[in-house]
Amino acid sequence: MKAVFEVKGKQFVAKKGDVIEVPFIGEDVEKKEVDKVMLLEDENGTKIGKPYVENAKVILEKIEDKLSKKVIVFKFKRRKDYKKTRGHRQKYSVVKVSDIIF
Repeated sequence: MKAVFEVKGKQFVAKKGDVIEVPFIGEDVEKKEVDKVMLLEDENGTKIGKPYVENAKVILEKIEDKLSKKVIVFKFKRRKDYKKTRGHRQKYSVVKVSDIIF
């Protein structure tokens, strides 16, 4: 069974048992139930939501939290002696899709 679901405004496609990277879901969260399921597909057919499928949930188990690679932001204005260098590392969570309920 496959599901298309939304976590913090981003959409993911996953099957039961898949390990995926989602936006950071919180420090003390071990399991998260996502009810924003947009599509379910199994051997019986496909269910499409308008915009979400009713009574459908995806249960995610958090494995770990990580930081992405550093992105360097460099600003300058020519001939004005203005330079700024900044860096940013985005947090994300590695989760396992433990169950898809509908």
